[in-house]
Amino acid sequence: MVRLWQRADVYIYEVYSLRRVLHSLGSSEGRVGSTGSLQRLTLHFAADGWGWWTLPEEVGKLTTLTKLKLLHFDENMPIPPAAALGWLSTLTALQSLLVIAPISGPWPSPALSSLQQLTNLSMCFWDPDESYPAPQLGSAHLAPLKALRRLDLDNIMLSMSGKQVLGSWQHMEELSLSDVGPYSLGFWEALCRLPRLTKLVSNCDHEESSASLRSTLSAFPRLAELWLNGYSEPALPHLPTTLTHINLYWTPDLCAIPFGPALRSLHLFNKWGFHHTVIQEFPPQLSAMTQLTKLELDVCNLTELPAPLAALPSLEILSLKQNYLEDLPQDLASMGCLRTLILDGNLLQRDARSAGLEGEYLRFCSQKAQLWQRAEVQAQHGEELSRVLQTLDALSGSAATGSGLVRLKLWAVYDSQGRPGFSRVLGQLTRLTCLKLLHNDYEVPLCPAQLTALSFLTALRSLKIHALITTPLPATAFQSLAQLTSLWMQLWALPEKPTAPLLCSDHLSALTALRRLDLRGFGLSLLAEMVLTAWQHLEKLTLSCVPFRGDKAELWGPLCRLPRLTSLVSNRMCDQPSQVLRSTLQAFPQLAELRLVGYSEPAMPQLPTTLTCLELCNSDLRVVPACPSLVSLSIGQIANKTVECPACLSAMILLTELGLGGCLLAELPAPVVGLPGLKKLCLSMNDLTDLPQELACVGCLQTLLIEGNLMQEVPRVLTSGAASRLESLVMEWTRARSWAPVDDVALRASLPALTHLNLPRAWPEEEEMWPEEEE
Repeated sequence: MVRLWQRADVYIYEVYSLRRVLHSLGSSEGRVGSTGSLQRLTLHFAADGWGWWTLPEEVGKLTTLTKLKLLHFDENMPIPPAAALGWLSTLTALQSLLVIAPISGPWPSPALSSLQQLTNLSMCFWDPDESYPAPQLGSAHLAPLKALRRLDLDNIMLSMSGKQVLGSWQHMEELSLSDVGPYSLGFWEALCRLPRLTKLVSNCDHEESSASLRSTLSAFPRLAELWLNGYSEPALPHLPTTLTHINLYWTPDLCAIPFGPALRSLHLFNKWGFHHTVIQEFPPQLSAMTQLTKLELDVCNLTELPAPLAALPSLEILSLKQNYLEDLPQDLASMGCLRTLILDGNLLQRDARSAGLEGEYLRFCSQKAQLWQRAEVQAQHGEELSRVLQTLDALSGSAATGSGLVRLKLWAVYDSQGRPGFSRVLGQLTRLTCLKLLHNDYEVPLCPAQLTALSFLTALRSLKIHALITTPLPATAFQSLAQLTSLWMQLWALPEKPTAPLLCSDHLSALTALRRLDLRGFGLSLLAEMVLTAWQHLEKLTLSCVPFRGDKAELWGPLCRLPRLTSLVSNRMCDQPSQVLRSTLQAFPQLAELRLVGYSEPAMPQLPTTLTCLELCNSDLRVVPACPSLVSLSIGQIANKTVECPACLSAMILLTELGLGGCLLAELPAPVVGLPGLKKLCLSMNDLTDLPQELACVGCLQTLLIEGNLMQEVPRVLTSGAASRLESLVMEWTRARSWAPVDDVALRASLPALTHLNLPRAWPEEEEMWPEEEE
């Protein structure tokens, strides 16, 4: 990120205020490091007070600009006249220009013809209601732009002959033309003679455009990417050997799939609900496209997967959305490189009873493994889900694949009586190692008996369940999962929170390989013997909103005797859990991360020497805990209690992140001032009026959060130039009744690394803040 005076985005409603800002940005005679060296600018048109939207002439004085964006998206307001942009001719250093606005009238030719260094020009006539005539560009505007490499015109009338194109665009590399016709005679014939053109985007809104392109396409010498909208010919001609990407949108008469040996990506898409020709020609030589990795045939009236497509040797992504497929393609097993299959909006029905399922959502997606190894399935009907799972299992068990479906993400479906559940076929997928079960219905809870199929999945290593369950869980569902290493369960709670289902020793005692346990909303009732016996390999334990039944010491007491536990997170620590943890915390042998909410003791005991991260929120602490090994420490208070910072805090030389939010600090304690290595400091919601000049970490500080204090200005220690590494400063609001205006440019000059700045607004006048009530 560079300084403010090198890049700026300005959006001001009134043109008078905008003029003052631009005058400030363009001052200092363009000296390096000053505001005059502005290089990149984004401007929104401003109101001139007379009902027009325009830009002041001060923009023309920013002669160091190399990149300029001019934006106006309000088609209901009067549009700025094109003649008002004549000052563009003075910006001779411009290399990139983007204009998106409903600009009417003839465009002044000197505004563009003077930009000899311009390499990128993008212009869009923004007029969704088509209320105004589109502006025109011709050779007088574009012919002098000899350095132009990329041209993008949208709804701009283009008037250039073939001879003018050849004389002006010899360096053109990327050309995008949308709604710019009708074209002049010889225009398309000239495009194929441009020696550097590698990308062509066009909507063939005139029949002569499609016919001309068909006759010249094979002659393009370096064309690599082709995007066409509205191509009206029945087939594409012989493709250039350099072409690697084709994107065809709305080709109603196309009946033959394009063939090119160098193609890597091919996308055909038609408008749903409009008549278009069915693609019928799939030549056998398609299998020779050995470099094709992505094929999308969306809305092409396909009823089955053509055999030549299944023979594509390198295909990784296949999309057949919005067609008429009634079943999963049987040739999938032979597509050894396939990673992603998308079948949204097909029929996918086996018999007439499923005819009502047209339009259901069904998607299989995988990014790193083959389709039959990882799948994501969402359906609306139980029978359909069963059939899909059986098909996936059949594919995974074929000789061609060699391995089975190992990862599955599954949404609950409803039976004929409206009850949610999972297919019985789930219990047959015995090779699954990773399973996610989801049910996000607030009204109809999931019957726990639907989880009994889990007992057959003995190879599971990771299980995630996110569902609304209101009745006890079957213990048999977990007793066979001896290889399970990760269990994540979250209760999808109703607005009126139901009674949490209970997990007890019968559910968890068999999970002797468990490494990570994350429970959110589910209740617990455990015995100490089970914890010590079954959780010898447990490394991470998270208990969020977990009500505990019985003696809580049965859980919290044995935790310190788990030899591999490195992370402990809990948000219900009131009373007994806090008392037990205070007496056992020092005995944890490997604990590195501790995050607690509601710790009710006034102080922490001596911390383990292995602890590197400690976070306490909504606690009753009176003293900030200290430990030489801590790297991150966060104390977040809500109760009206002052927290003491002991002198030993300054000895924590490894500490890089410190949070003391809501601790009623009127001034920064001396031990905190002396910490040398802090990179992130959070002092939100205190009573601070300033930061001390002796702040030892100011040179290392990268992030500072000090909103909600009593400060009336930016702390002086930050404006002295010492905070040279500060990247983020957050003072979003202050509790002080006044706030001094800030010179934004000067502040950023003293903070050269700053990328994120959030300051409070100045308070309005008191009579505006607290208006008197009318009698």
